[in-house]
Amino acid sequence: MRRIPLALATAATFACALTAPGVAVAASAAPAQATTGSAHKQPEGWRRCNNAYHRFSIGYPRLWHTTQLRAADKCRQFDREPFTVPEASEYPITALNAVATTAVFSELVQSPNNPEFEERLLWQPTWVGGRGALRYETVSTGGGLYEKGTRTYGYAVNRNGTAFLVFTMTPPGDNRYAQNKAVVDRAVHTLRFR
Repeated sequence: MRRIPLALATAATFACALTAPGVAVAASAAPAQATTGSAHKQPEGWRRCNNAYHRFSIGYPRLWHTTQLRAADKCRQFDREPFTVPEASEYPITALNAVATTAVFSELVQSPNNPEFEERLLWQPTWVGGRGALRYETVSTGGGLYEKGTRTYGYAVNRNGTAFLVFTMTPPGDNRYAQNKAVVDRAVHTLRFR
């Protein structure tokens, strides 16, 4: 499994995609049609992971694996294969990620694309569990931290003004990207905040 800093992955996914000239979503843009699926409904055969530190829980496929070094990182990464998070090193790329951020949601939605680092394939306002959200998809140009062709797909959910991310990051050559996207689409609808 290729390793990159997940904190940087989260930041780069948005910082690279959101801080340079390009096409922006207007602040007054009407949300797209709400995403399908019932909010909080647990798919059959899934487990629920609870993070008391960041006060959220999320569902994930029963046979998948999750691990962390600190309690604050519980429920942050999930993958089909067992993985470790090395102490004082980089986080591995995993198929499903759930990350609380301090990024201002409205600023993320309005941020322009940065074509030097990523090509924006999708940037769509939507709804998740009655909350405003952004569904996004990008592909790395190779000009930044990520290998050319690395794809990111996910949701930024408005959690009281900050962005909570549920996403997959899939390196080039991994043929499970479509499957990872489908898991993200199901997982985001299991997301609960306390």
